[in-house]
Formats: sequence, C-alpha cells, structure tokens
Amino acid sequence: MIKTLRFTLVALMMLVCGGASAQTTINFKNIFEPCLQPNKPVLYLMNKEAGAGVQTVGDVTMTIIPGNYSSSPAYQMFTGDAAKSNACIRLYGSKVDNENAEGSAIKLTNSKENMKHIVFVATPVEQGAGELNASCGTLKFERKTKNYVWTGDAKEVTFTVSRPESKTGVLRFSEIVVNTTMPAAKK
Repeated sequence: MIKTLRFTLVALMMLVCGGASAQTTINFKNIFEPCLQPNKPVLYLMNKEAGAGVQTVGDVTMTIIPGNYSSSPAYQMFTGDAAKSNACIRLYGSKVDNENAEGSAIKLTNSKENMKHIVFVATPVEQGAGELNASCGTLKFERKTKNYVWTGDAKEVTFTVSRPESKTGVLRFSEIVVNTTMPAAKK
C-alpha cells in the first residue's frame, strides 16, 4: 500500500514537473532542410515546398509574413567554414523608408496555453543589422549571445523586423524556443 502510494506521488510530481517545463523548439534545419532542392542551399519560405509560410510544431503554429522588402523570407544552409556551418531563416526589414512600411514578421500562436518566454536563437553566421519588435510583452536583445528574448503572457505574438536608418535590415535565426512557463533563474 505504501509502495503504491509512493509510486503514485512520484508519478504525480513527474507529471507536474513535466507540465511546468512545457517547451516547444522550432528548429529550422529539421523543418526546412528536407524541402531543399538538390544543389540549392536556399528555400523561400512563402513557397509551397516550405508550407507557404506556415509550420506547426506541437501546440505552436509559426506563420511567416513576408512584409514589403524586395527579398522574400528564406531558409538558408551555410556549408563553408565548419565552425560557422549552420542553417537559418533570414528575415528582412522594410524596403520603403516609410513609417507605415513593415518588414518580414513571424507570428507565433499557441493553440492550448499562453506563451511566457520565447527565445530567437541567433546563428554563428553574421546576424545582420535588423531589429526585432514584438506586438506585446517585453523583447530584449542579448549582446553576448545575439539572441532575442521575449517575456510576456499571450497566446499570440507577432515579431516584426525593422531596419535601422541607412542599413539593410536582415536577421538570421537557427531556431525559436517557446516556453509556456518562465524558465528557472540560472545560478
């Protein structure tokens, strides 16, 4: 009886702990590399082969919005220097120097619960000069890692790329990590 009760308690704690660290990782290499054509290291994300800009991983749906830049959002394989060999998506800031012009955007929607913590993981390849903005919550750029980290409480968030004056606005990310709880503070 005590063994059964102990086992049930442990199982319940594992269930609670597992739910407390609900995380979805959108890894662009895993999603888009199988869609690449032979000898072509670039896949435009609005193409049918790339899901026309919509991908769902677990409970999270990612929708790519192209914006009005002349280059379409794309997935790119880097195969040169082994230290920098990586895969990423490229998002562009607005082409037009106009307050109402918008660059590429990613809308993340969780079908079950609110998102609390989102990390846009940068690549070792040059990040670019774009800036990322969020429709709600707080978004911070980490200089050391070059990651963007969002905190908030929403089922849907749109992240839009803008460009600083006189620079090309491009950002590159290898994956997006979405948490429905705040991660524990590092010691």
